[in-house]
Amino acid sequence: MAYYAEAELYLIRLIADAAARTGNAPNWAEASLLEVRRMRRAVHQLNTQMVRDVPDLLIDAVDQAYTTGRVDAETELQKIKAEALPPSAIDHQAVVSLTRPGLESLAPVHQHLARNVEDVWSVVTREVASQSVIGVKTTRQATQDAMNRLAREGMGFYRDKAGRRWGLDTYSEMAVRSTTNNALRAGHSSRLIEAGYDLVIVSSHKNPAPQCAPFERKVLSLTGGTPSGTQVVEGEIVNVVASMSEAEAAGLHHVNCRHTHSLFQPGVTPVEEPEPDPGHEGYKATQRQRYLERQVRASKRLEAAALDEEAARKARARARHYQGELREHVEKWGLPRRRHREQLRAPTLG
Repeated sequence: MAYYAEAELYLIRLIADAAARTGNAPNWAEASLLEVRRMRRAVHQLNTQMVRDVPDLLIDAVDQAYTTGRVDAETELQKIKAEALPPSAIDHQAVVSLTRPGLESLAPVHQHLARNVEDVWSVVTREVASQSVIGVKTTRQATQDAMNRLAREGMGFYRDKAGRRWGLDTYSEMAVRSTTNNALRAGHSSRLIEAGYDLVIVSSHKNPAPQCAPFERKVLSLTGGTPSGTQVVEGEIVNVVASMSEAEAAGLHHVNCRHTHSLFQPGVTPVEEPEPDPGHEGYKATQRQRYLERQVRASKRLEAAALDEEAARKARARARHYQGELREHVEKWGLPRRRHREQLRAPTLG
């Protein structure tokens, strides 16, 4: 969600500004404590705004995804039905239910945002103190180094149950994409089931994840009402691989999965096998692409965290380096360049 990416960049600049003000302060320790109080007020204001805005933004996104799924199913049904389909109403309670997991995933971000920002600031101040006291670096040099490391690795404004630190952009993107993709599939499936159809076929695309590859162009039962195995359906022999829930338990529709499904018509829908990739080299190439995209974004965070023009210049040079690597990589593997995944949006929050 771009909203969280803006919030993260705002927080990085908030910390960078605080670091710049304390970097040359003669009473550095006192100045650092003063900045903590300033940050608390700013983060509280930001968090209040986010808590107010996010539920409506997410429910709108889920509603759009759910409706799109139903419209896609409606299009598929119209192709095989001569008679007009009865009107289908959007189940708004279903939309609310599908939104809830996303809100639950995002709630801890808001609950602990102020604490996590202070944790980031404590890392900066601790590193500055250790470096400057022993005379290895000036306070300002140590401050810039600490900001660089945090910006490069990700500020980690959210810590999950496993102790992993996430940036607001990466965590929220995962949570929101999972929620809207689930809504898209739920809308599609619910409309097919209403119309009396149970069998669907999974899509295929280049470079699938290893856990998804076994299900590409395979027939699944939406409800589990059609047993797995070889069946005679409408006079045609059909191999039903699994129920949708079984396929998902095996890894289909994992986080960031791009697979969808469509209505399966026995004897009509082609069940061609996708091109095999035994070593999953193509998938590995997409993961390398995601790594390079993260490095481009990290470079832009470095620029946002720069305390002077020299640090900003180095950050821009780093961004150009990884953009060059990325350009060569996508050309080599024939991958689409997804520039939106390289961007940091300028903050309008706060």
